[in-house]
Amino acid sequence: MKQNNFLMILLTLGILFLIPYTLSGQSHTDPPFIQVVSAEKPLIIDGILNETD
Repeated sequence: MKQNNFLMILLTLGILFLIPYTLSGQSHTDPPFIQVVSAEKPLIIDGILNETD
């Protein structure tokens, strides 16, 4: 019986700790753009990846 109580307490605490992380993760939004401060050379967006990208 003690083992069942321990498992129930562990499960309850686990759920209580996971709820805030789930709720805060759903409220996150990415910014509409990413500001690039500097680059070595102009960025070329052509859809082809090579070693210089």
